[in-house]
Amino acid sequence: MLNIKLNNLKCDATLFPQIQTMTDCFIRGNTIRYVSMAENNIDVQLLHDATLLELNEIKSKQ
Repeated sequence: MLNIKLNNLKCDATLFPQIQTMTDCFIRGNTIRYVSMAENNIDVQLLHDATLLELNEIKSKQ
């Protein structure tokens, strides 16, 4: 499950007037299908390190 918390949200008030005052949002993981992000917003090395750490933890429990 992938829960996501978004802070300091900004939106186009003409397109989405119903959420223009919302600044923070929490999205439950069971409602998420896809996440698309610009490549310059992703720290690939951090993701790689976290994945290896999680894999090592799983292997050590077996």
